Amino acid sequence: SVLKVVTESVHNAYWDLLQEELSQRPPILDHALQLLHEIKESLYHALLPHQTKLKKEIADYLDLDLIKQQAEHDAFDFQEYARYIISLMAKICAPVRDDEVKALSQVQELIPTLRGILEVLSKMKLDMLNFKLSSVKPDVVANSTNYEREKFHEYLEVKGGGLPITKNWLRKFKPQNPSNKEEINTALSTAFLDLLTWEPGIPYPETLVMDCQRFLKLKEDYFKLTNIVTLTLVTLSTLGSKLAGNVEFKSQVTKSFLLLFDANCVTSIWYVSNFIFKCYV
Repeated sequence: SVLKVVTESVHNAYWDLLQEELSQRPPILDHALQLLHEIKESLYHALLPHQTKLKKEIADYLDLDLIKQQAEHDAFDFQEYARYIISLMAKICAPVRDDEVKALSQVQELIPTLRGILEVLSKMKLDMLNFKLSSVKPDVVANSTNYEREKFHEYLEVKGGGLPITKNWLRKFKPQNPSNKEEINTALSTAFLDLLTWEPGIPYPETLVMDCQRFLKLKEDYFKLTNIVTLTLVTLSTLGSKLAGNVEFKSQVTKSFLLLFDANCVTSIWYVSNFIFKCYV
């Protein structure tokens, strides 16, 4: 995408500038010190709360004031700091990052090393976030039902008047024999399927108010799915049995139709129609 290309260009320009500044004699260290500060903060985020000793070690070793003094006396060795950072990352990273950290220690050039450090640290921060979420997930799950129940009661107190929308919604699918469990299950399934084609502007049933955003997303996905299936079937029936029986072609057609739901719909339609035309002729 354009955003990805622009982002990569900006990143490359930053690293080129850093390379140029560090190559000068004496080196310009403004951006380098900024980078060390960012790495220092990322290391903090990759630590567990009880790892206070390591946090103090990082604070002492990556003391920016001390580093500035070293730079002023031409005693600053960026490679030494990079080696320390990588060795520290090896201690605190998740096992899934071991190979990536080990590969960093094999890189000889400074700029690729620093770039790799930032990339792996960003993954380590995400690993730590996932770990923290997984550790609190049982509590969240255990209390989510009570939370939703409390919010629902608050909603009823504000709205009042019972559950008119819910009643009207379920009344449309009322089973002929309410004592028949199978009919009840079928009626409920049909009622929930009805939510996929819910009329815009009409509020969702009161009992589902906490999940309306999920249903809106499901409705959007359902719309995409039905349109893609319809377009694919129409295309294959129009092109004839030869192409319709080609598994690779069918797969490509389906993927191409996904482009119709991109932001630039005009370009997408042109791409899809051009692809099908080339296959047909």
